[in-house]
Amino acid sequence: MRSAADYHAQLLALLPRGALWDALREPGTTAEQLLAAIAQEPARLDGRAIALLDELDPRTVVEMLEDWERWAGMPDSCSGLGATITQRREDLLARLTNTGGQSRRYFIGVAGRLGFPDAEILEYDPHTVEATVDAPIYGEDWAHAWTIRAPTPPIDQFNADSSVDESLGEAAPTTRIECVINRLKPAHTVALFEYT
Repeated sequence: MRSAADYHAQLLALLPRGALWDALREPGTTAEQLLAAIAQEPARLDGRAIALLDELDPRTVVEMLEDWERWAGMPDSCSGLGATITQRREDLLARLTNTGGQSRRYFIGVAGRLGFPDAEILEYDPHTVEATVDAPIYGEDWAHAWTIRAPTPPIDQFNADSSVDESLGEAAPTTRIECVINRLKPAHTVALFEYT
């Protein structure tokens, strides 16, 4: 990135040759100070152009985050507007890179990303005559049900060194994980949620 001093030197070098122009190049002259002031704007534009490169990457976007979200179809019914910039960026990145899945591992990963890293999935098998006597008795409808068991989320407290865009304290919303899982789950299944 070029600085104002770099642009100032370029402007001075572009002045014509000659005794008059050499005198105008001297530090402290009105012409030299004018060129120093003019050099501020291309330096600012250069800095903004470099900053634009960060806005092209959803992992580092700040100023154009709303444009990225609109392009990705966000916010939707599962992502709230009150999230921090970091959370919104993570949601955007997940939306853009999510390939989907139906495995337990996939849904445990989704739960982990939503603030439930210790989540586990329980699946149910319909009771048959081959089942043991102490096996739970589930009907055939239970073959399409599964439970996400997760610890009750702790309350995130605001720290003095936290960013100003973070809330003062809140529990990880359980409605968000339920919304996201229900949106991603196979359509023929029923997802149940249990917080311990």
